[in-house]
Amino acid sequence: MADLLDIRSRLDALHGYLDLDAKAREREELEMMSSQPGFWDKAEAAQATLKKMNMLKGWIDSWESLSQRQKDIVELSEMAAMENDTDLVAQLEKDGEQLEADLRKFELKKMLDKVLDGLLTEREAKVLRMYYGINYSKEFTFDEIGRELRLTRERVRQIKNKSLNKLLKNKNSSDILFPFLSGGPQD
Repeated sequence: MADLLDIRSRLDALHGYLDLDAKAREREELEMMSSQPGFWDKAEAAQATLKKMNMLKGWIDSWESLSQRQKDIVELSEMAAMENDTDLVAQLEKDGEQLEADLRKFELKKMLDKVLDGLLTEREAKVLRMYYGINYSKEFTFDEIGRELRLTRERVRQIKNKSLNKLLKNKNSSDILFPFLSGGPQD
């Protein structure tokens, strides 16, 4: 079974690293701002504000969902152990493994977001953000990205691969990303 205590400590570290309390306060301020009269008078500024609110909401909601799932699995595991419910224990093991995979994906998104802007062109960064769902509500396919950027599916795939290679060739970003791309932390 996935190490639920390790998952909890990683979630707690992410909470601090992402400064989710500050993000929640900023989101609340932006929501109050958006409800003010005249908010839509400057359409571009209003759209930028809504985009920022959605990005903040995405980070907060993703973390809260992972955190709640971890708590639920821990509680159910304790009850299943007390009642010797082997079927529930087996299901919770699968749920714990899925939670571990989802947490790794969330950590990768956080790490990618950290390194994208400084090393890649705007288009390369946008392709990776869309493909991995960073600051978006979903992950996009090559076809969807191609339609958005007016590129072929194959060209989007090439840009994605080129961008990842560029990140891996950079010492700082490769140190951050290598554990995720290689399948696990290195000893």
